[in-house]
Amino acid sequence: MRAAVLSEVDGPFELRNVPDPVPQDDEALVRLVPEPRLLIESDSPYLAPVPHRGQRNEPAFVSFTVARVANVRGVSAEALGRTTAANAAALFGFPFSTRSDL
Repeated sequence: MRAAVLSEVDGPFELRNVPDPVPQDDEALVRLVPEPRLLIESDSPYLAPVPHRGQRNEPAFVSFTVARVANVRGVSAEALGRTTAANAAALFGFPFSTRSDL
C-alpha cells in the first residue's frame, strides 16, 4: 500500500517576528513540498494574519497566507490558490472547477 502525504501551511507561516516553537527553516520546507501535495488553511477563528492581527480570523484571510507561500515558491498567488483549492477538493471529494466565470 502506498501512503499519500499532504502538507498544509497555516496562518502562523505568514507571521513575522514570531519565534517558531520548532526551530526550522519554514521557507525551505514550503519550497520542498510538491504542489500536488500542498494545502493552505486559515486557522480560523484564531491567528489572524499580519494586517488583521488581534482581530478574529476569517476564512477569507487565507489569501494572505497564499500570497506569502506563493512569494516564497516564486509563483503567482492566483496560480497557487487554484492549485491548493484543487488539492483540497480532491482530498475532501468535492467538485472543483477551474473556470474563472463562476
